Amino acid sequence: FFDRGSADLTDRCRQIIGEAVASWHREREGRQYKSDVINPSDPYAPPYTAHLRVLGFAPDADNPTAADELSVRRASSVATELEQLGIPGDLITIVGFGNKEPLIPNAPTDPQNRLVNIEFR
Repeated sequence: FFDRGSADLTDRCRQIIGEAVASWHREREGRQYKSDVINPSDPYAPPYTAHLRVLGFAPDADNPTAADELSVRRASSVATELEQLGIPGDLITIVGFGNKEPLIPNAPTDPQNRLVNIEFR
């Protein structure tokens, strides 16, 4: 989560990103499956995460244009941290949702809406 109007990573953000990267490394090393829902004996199951999508949200911005820009900046901040922790940049796609699809739709300023999701695909 982010402070209102900010794309700066908080200590909690860095902790969560670090946990996600550690999981990615375990998966790549064969010590963890991509998902509990994937049957490892399925010959069509992907062996590991081939791509990450970093989805930024910013319903706390003052207007739709500012929300779009802030959501991309938030996603970019997370993507930069992912790269610094060892995930190749060519595996990462950044998507900004602006003020669309907030986690808590009826409360755009709720702190839980100021987030970035990392999707392992």
